[in-house]
Amino acid sequence: MKSGGTLDTAEAVRQAKEIHNLVSRQNPVFDRGDMEALFKSVASPSSAMARSLTIPDKMIEKYLVNDSEVLLRYHARQMGTAIEMKQRFGSLDLKEQIAEIQGEYRSLMRRAEKEAVTPPTAAEKAAFEAKEGVPWAHAAAGRGHRRR
Repeated sequence: MKSGGTLDTAEAVRQAKEIHNLVSRQNPVFDRGDMEALFKSVASPSSAMARSLTIPDKMIEKYLVNDSEVLLRYHARQMGTAIEMKQRFGSLDLKEQIAEIQGEYRSLMRRAEKEAVTPPTAAEKAAFEAKEGVPWAHAAAGRGHRRR
């Protein structure tokens, strides 16, 4: 913010975009860490909902997108994403997959806490490698991935 209470151009543009996206919900651009919003937009797309602004159309007419090609392209992209997610993962919200990943990380955290107190024996390392299908050294270094 500049002195005197005015915004510099970059900050003014950022705030205007943020307000536009909040009010119109028509531009689903997500930040890298905003996975929850991304999943919600696919699971419950705003394009399938009625507009909820209770103001006269004339007041916002110049801000609405009226180009049918642009609108159809947007809806096709959003529906394509939803269809692909449903086919690949069985759901749009990925609750099962997220729960599985969270469970794996909880298990890894418990193991790490235990190992901080008592290092694993050779037999425990061998059992882990047999179960997980990755070498113990890779898993300990954070490079282990399950074979599916």
